[in-house]
Amino acid sequence: MSNAARQEDFHDGEDVAILPPEAPWDVAFIVGLLEQAGRGQNTAWALSNPMSRFRNVREASELTLGQRDKMLRAAALAHAAILDEVPIAWWEHVTVGMAAFAALIVYRAEDDTRRLTRTPYLLDMYGHARILENLCWNMSIAYEIADRAYQRAATDDPAAHARGRQTYLRSTR
Repeated sequence: MSNAARQEDFHDGEDVAILPPEAPWDVAFIVGLLEQAGRGQNTAWALSNPMSRFRNVREASELTLGQRDKMLRAAALAHAAILDEVPIAWWEHVTVGMAAFAALIVYRAEDDTRRLTRTPYLLDMYGHARILENLCWNMSIAYEIADRAYQRAATDDPAAHARGRQTYLRSTR
């Protein structure tokens, strides 16, 4: 299944901005998805995608201070929202990953002199952020599996699907 088709199926027609993988660096796109995660709308998917885009466009490394501040605010909201969805045992990975992601955002807005002082830690920051990105991506896949399972077991109760997903998520904690 193509990535676009999978995203369309997963989001069930919700208003979600999706850029193709070859789209240019777009701070507004990343902020929009972080804000979506912060609102609790497809939180895991909406957090993993901007993290992936941010990680994969290292050559577009300059952020203005205003862009940095917008991204940091949105990331803080996403952090709070993802903590509501993950088991307590994962909170350390989430918190370290979000701190690393925030550090990468700050790094992108710094001048070259300041960046040089962080260089020894750069790969560690990317690594911790990647762990969180993978955790969120795996959660979104688990949600898709749960959604399909509950669709197959659909009843006449319109709320059964939503209750089923929440029951599945609680059973994984």
